[in-house]
This record gives sequence, C-alpha cells and structure tokens, in this order.
Amino acid sequence: MLFENQVAIVTGASRGLGRSISLALAGEGARLALVYRQSADAARAVQAEIERQDGQALVIQADVSSEQAVKAMVEQVLAAFGKVDILINGAGLSLDGVTWRLPAESWHQVIQTNLSGTFHCTKYVLPSMRAQKYGRIVNVTSVVGQTGVPGTSAYAASKAGIIGFTRTSAVEVAKVGITVNAVALGYIDEGMGRALPSEVHDRIVGAIPLGRFGTPEELNWVIRFLCAPSASYITGSVLNVNGGLYG
Repeated sequence: MLFENQVAIVTGASRGLGRSISLALAGEGARLALVYRQSADAARAVQAEIERQDGQALVIQADVSSEQAVKAMVEQVLAAFGKVDILINGAGLSLDGVTWRLPAESWHQVIQTNLSGTFHCTKYVLPSMRAQKYGRIVNVTSVVGQTGVPGTSAYAASKAGIIGFTRTSAVEVAKVGITVNAVALGYIDEGMGRALPSEVHDRIVGAIPLGRFGTPEELNWVIRFLCAPSASYITGSVLNVNGGLYG
C-alpha cells in the first residue's frame, strides 16, 4: 500500500473533508492521528471506521489556534507512533461579514485557527521530519484566498496567507527531503459546500466551467498524489482543485 508504515496527522479530521481525507490515507495503510477541536463523537466514529478496516487511528483533541495545544498533540503522536511522515493542515473556520462590520474578535479567531494553526502544526512536526529526512505536508487553502469573495475578508486573508507560508516553508526544508504543498479548493460537495442556500449553490455552479461541485473522492486523489513518496520533486506548489473556476 502507498503509505504502509507511515504516520499521518490530519487536523479537522472529525467531519467533512478532513474525515474523507483521513479515511483515504488509512485505506492506503497510514496510521492516523485524528485531530479534532469539538466533535469528539464524530472523531471516534472515524476512528471506529478505520479500525473496522484493520487500520490504526489515534483520536486527539486539540485547538490548533493554541501553540501549546499543538505542541502537546504532536508530542502525543510521537509517543504513540514514534514519528510523523504526513501532515494535512485541514482545520478551518469561516466567520463571514463585510469588512466594515466584521468584529475584530471574529477576524482574530479565523486568522488564529486557519493561518496560525497551519503554522503551529507545521512548526512542531518539522523537527521529527527533519531528523528522519522525510516528510509530506499538505496545506488546505481556498480559491476564496485567490479571487476574493465579498464578506469573507478574514477567511480570504487566512487562506491567502497559507499560500505564502506554503511557498516559504517549502524552500526552508527542501534540502532535507520534506515537501510542502497546498491544495486550493474550489467548491466541494461536502461540509460547507452542502450548507449553501440553493440559489447561491446554483449561481456558483453557473460560474464553474465544469458545471458542478467537486467530490471528496476527487480531492482525495490529489492528496494521495502529493503525499506519495514518488511526489518528491513537487514542493512549494499550489494545486488548484476548482473545476476551472480559477487558473
């Protein structure tokens, strides 16, 4: 299997795309650390599904916006599995509002979760990855951070920041066998994509050249590709998964 004997951390793993990514990596033999913030029952359900397929999964509660929580989470993973080979920075939060009405508290909460959370998790897995001279990091960003969408200033800023962080950290660790890439998601038929009002959904679909939302399975193929050992010459890249919405 593609990730046999490898250890993967997935943040935001309890539901939506994080759940789907976790199951896809486990299906290829990875041992999973399923990191969640609030949804303990949902995270344990993912763990149970992995274990039913003879996989291994560890459930860890951690708020990625907290550096100390992330440090403790990574230490727990290393104590349980001895290493980290793959990190998927998938935890995300969106609190919408036009800029002149957006509370500063909402701005800071989104930035701390999406952007600082990506930084915290990357910072604390890198020593282990650097020691073993191998690692795959994939950061989940968004087409919203590339194009801008009214009412999403905090979310768009956080996701645009992830792109800059991805490119810089990739250069920093390129010589020690670690790749850092990002997937910039368009509209996926999962999680927030399913919560859109029908008129908003239809308007977005009309703007997508492929004429539909993406599926979690299509994203999983991209994640598996970027995390594969053979993807060793791809780093600092932002792979658009958006049906042609933005190129």
